[in-house]
Amino acid sequence: MRRRQSMSPTRTSPATLLLLLLAAFAIPPSAHSQAVSKGNEFSTAYDRAHETTLTGVIQAISIGREAGSPAGMRLSIIGSQGAIETHLGPYLNKETQAALQAGTAVQVTGAMGNSQGKQVLLARQIVFSGRVLDVRNDKGFLIRPQASHERPAQSRKPGAEENGGSR
Repeated sequence: MRRRQSMSPTRTSPATLLLLLLAAFAIPPSAHSQAVSKGNEFSTAYDRAHETTLTGVIQAISIGREAGSPAGMRLSIIGSQGAIETHLGPYLNKETQAALQAGTAVQVTGAMGNSQGKQVLLARQIVFSGRVLDVRNDKGFLIRPQASHERPAQSRKPGAEENGGSR
């Protein structure tokens, strides 16, 4: 007589589950903050504590995808530190892209990152031609175009609050 094999699911012992759980958490927390997804293509995470502000003039503009560079708009900005490659991401609308031309004076706030071995300024905010454009949020994630984050550059009234201003 032939023995028939059971098709019931195998049981996993509590010890095996514990080992799997420990293995999942074996990656040190520092590795989580250092690693960034392939879609972002930066080997270091955005660090707001190390933000810098660069003032200069746009020397060159690249849009799209080039070998060794992240997708999106990149500016080469000449400032007091020399030429700095600045990443603005792929989400700028056509009007904003057209307004950013070689020779335009800009002020960029962001943090340095590393892309394919090259230092790149990851822009969080750019000010140009009387406009302020938020490119990334406070955590360094690119802002998608569903919500408009562009506003006129203007000084605030003394006493005006963030959540509604003076009345």
